[in-house]
Parts: sequence; structure tokens; C-alpha cells
Amino acid sequence: DLRTEITGIKQEDLQNLEYRREDAQKDLRRLMTPLTILVGHTLNKDLDTLRFDAPLTIDIGLLFGIEAQPKRRPGLAHLAQHILGKQDFRGPDGTSAHNC
Repeated sequence: DLRTEITGIKQEDLQNLEYRREDAQKDLRRLMTPLTILVGHTLNKDLDTLRFDAPLTIDIGLLFGIEAQPKRRPGLAHLAQHILGKQDFRGPDGTSAHNC
């Protein structure tokens, strides 16, 4: 699932791509040291998809909860607006791919 509505990536963007999961794993290993901290939103989903273990991770979706709903993780657009004060993170209508 490309999640085009979030990522902006379409199937045709990947037509001639010759970059595999193993390539991504290799690039991550090359960039990381034993003390590298990965920071992201719902990072566990990305790491699971990559089949990649990183010992030091910070998931910002877990740092900031939703009041009275402890099991829910706030969306990235919600965090960008309420924590960073960034309006229209997903465009004026709230449906565009995010642009970070």
C-alpha cells in the first residue's frame, strides 16, 4: 500500500525503480552507528516493513497522547499543528500529501 494520499507516491513513480528492501536496509546500516537514535511517527510500522531492527528509537506518536484516549496515537498532522504550530500540514483541505 503506497498510501498515496499521505506520501504523494504513485505506482507509476515506481515503474522503473530498482531499489529493493535489501538496498534500504544496507543504506540504513551504513548511516547508523550503535548510538544512532531513529526518530519518527509510528516508526514501528516503517521498521516492520523494512524488516529492520533499531535499538534506539523514539516514536513521537507515543510521546504525545490524546486526552482521555490513552490507546490512540495522534496523527502527524495533529502533532504538527498542536505541538509545532504548523497549519495546513496536509494542505488547506487536509487531504494533500504532507510536505516536510
